[in-house]
Amino acid sequence: MDASLHARLLALALGPTAVLSVVMAAYFTDARIDELDQALREEGRTAARQVAQAAEYAVFAGNLDFLRRVADAAAQSQNVRVVTVFDRDNHELVRHAVAAAEASTEASGSRLQNLRFTAPIVLGQSLPLAQDMLTGEAPADVPGKVLGKVLVEVSQEATAARKRQLLVSGLSIALIALAVSGFAALRLARRVTRPILGLVTAVERMALGQLGVRVPEVSRGELQKLESGFNSMAGALESVHRDMQKKIDEATALLSHQARHDTLTGLVNRREFDVRLARCFASARQHGARHLLCFIDLDRFKIVNDSCGHAAGDELLRQVSSLLKGRLRDRDTLARVGGDEFAVLLENYADPINHGVDTAEAMRKAVEEYRFFWNGKQFSIGASIGVTAITADSESVAALLEQADAACYEAKSGGRNRVILYRGSAAAGKPAPLPGLPAQIEQALAQNTFQLCAQPIAALRDSIPSGWEIFVRLPGPGGGNLPADEVFVAAERYGLMPAVDRWVISHALANFGQLQSAGGARFCSINLGGASVAETGMAEFIAETIAAHDVDPALVYFELKEGAAGNLLTARAFMQTLKALGCRFMLDDFGAGVAAFTQLKQLPWDVVKIDASAMADLAPDSVDGQMLASLAGIARSLGMVSVAERVESRQVLECLPSLGVDYAQGEAVQPVLRFDQIAAA
Repeated sequence: MDASLHARLLALALGPTAVLSVVMAAYFTDARIDELDQALREEGRTAARQVAQAAEYAVFAGNLDFLRRVADAAAQSQNVRVVTVFDRDNHELVRHAVAAAEASTEASGSRLQNLRFTAPIVLGQSLPLAQDMLTGEAPADVPGKVLGKVLVEVSQEATAARKRQLLVSGLSIALIALAVSGFAALRLARRVTRPILGLVTAVERMALGQLGVRVPEVSRGELQKLESGFNSMAGALESVHRDMQKKIDEATALLSHQARHDTLTGLVNRREFDVRLARCFASARQHGARHLLCFIDLDRFKIVNDSCGHAAGDELLRQVSSLLKGRLRDRDTLARVGGDEFAVLLENYADPINHGVDTAEAMRKAVEEYRFFWNGKQFSIGASIGVTAITADSESVAALLEQADAACYEAKSGGRNRVILYRGSAAAGKPAPLPGLPAQIEQALAQNTFQLCAQPIAALRDSIPSGWEIFVRLPGPGGGNLPADEVFVAAERYGLMPAVDRWVISHALANFGQLQSAGGARFCSINLGGASVAETGMAEFIAETIAAHDVDPALVYFELKEGAAGNLLTARAFMQTLKALGCRFMLDDFGAGVAAFTQLKQLPWDVVKIDASAMADLAPDSVDGQMLASLAGIARSLGMVSVAERVESRQVLECLPSLGVDYAQGEAVQPVLRFDQIAAA
């Protein structure tokens, strides 16, 4: 592109000048050549005329010597080569020729012939102009007496040499003009193209992102305006790019922050927390650093969320976040990892077990003492905190998360609002959940590999019917069943309990006829978890399943543990929906806690299952016997029947009727059976 622009400018500047120079040189050279030809002819005519005038009397007198002198004199002219005088009869009288002319005339290879001019010799009057012999015209008639004629031959050699000189001179002048024009055009092209090429280079550099490039403003006129305009444009582009880059950097920083932080509380989110936890784990394994991992689950948060709405719940989470941050050091990490769940990394404690647990206890106490106000209402909450140490002996990041989660769950299920430290393979003495249980539960649901079991609930009075409690067990990979407590803990923890309960309800009611034909059973009892009670659509599912299998609803009991009732309003609505259908409800583990007595009065129970702890040393006159009789009496006074569960000996079984207990269940009555064993039992 550079060469093309330069060549075009050169052609534009040099072309017209070169053409004009050639045309002018050709014109003036041609004119000069014409002048030389005219001068040569005029010289020949003049010589012929003069010789004719001078020879008039010599021819008339016959004086040949004089004629020779006249011819010799005429031959002295520069271009005259031959002079010949003829008489009236065209006889040659005198002839004078220059030697060079003779040779030239005789040489057959001569390319230039002499020009011939003739003039008549007339006696007694002025002579007319000589005639050019080359024209082939005959001399015109002249007045007076013609004595003869004169023939003059003129050489063209000198004129031809002069013509050549003129051509060379013209060509030289044209070349010099071209050279001068070319030099001027080259300078002009450079003056024009240099700033333009500088602009082109600057534009190319700008296209590569070098927005700080500028061009020197050294030109004049329009080019100077172009250079100034380019610099102004480049400055504006650089300013716009700088502002845009600043906005991009700010947006990138914001996106990066949002990718690593929770939008509601501004705390670190789960993804960033996992990164920092992995870093702490690596420092513990490689350098022996000691840290602490805490899981925090807020207690009674659902009450605020359900009664005041999500806006109140969101504000509570923000305030609790600020509250917890105030109890931590700058180097510690507080993250929101779930709806009302938080995680904390306490880094670089010399004694993490003592100091770290003290920090966790300070956070728990701060939450416990905190009061949340919303629309004139006041709420108190708590925090269940699970703690595990991160040391060089820690197995993996996943193991740390499982340990903290297990400890937090134990704090939650063990009474809430407490700090539990994970020790060894157990939290507070309870076995840790088996690894991989959630995946095994999901696989069993998908492949229908759960095992349905049942255990009789035997009537201790003839006036009431017996029944069956339905169980579900998860077969293990090596044969036998996995620990039921661990399976249910994992199912509840990972939100799988409603799906498990739906599976049991579907399969139990589908096989209800088999229960009816075995042992005179009249009802079946199915366990439900707290998450199933709170799940939207569960009551409708149960009603549809009962109708689909044509089961009498009055023969279907649902068994709930004390804590499974959860929110009393939700539990009451669930129970009333199914009781209106005809179903009945059992309160499990009655007597194990004070809360059971509150729920006994507030919810529509039909049966209470007395906790086995009241039967450790059972005899009619023993303290345990009196306690069992009291519990059975409370149930009977409220119009309910009672079941003694986990009856392991015949002695205990025989004592139950005298204590007012209506039903017995346990190994002493009949062990748990697989469903395929029920018909044979």
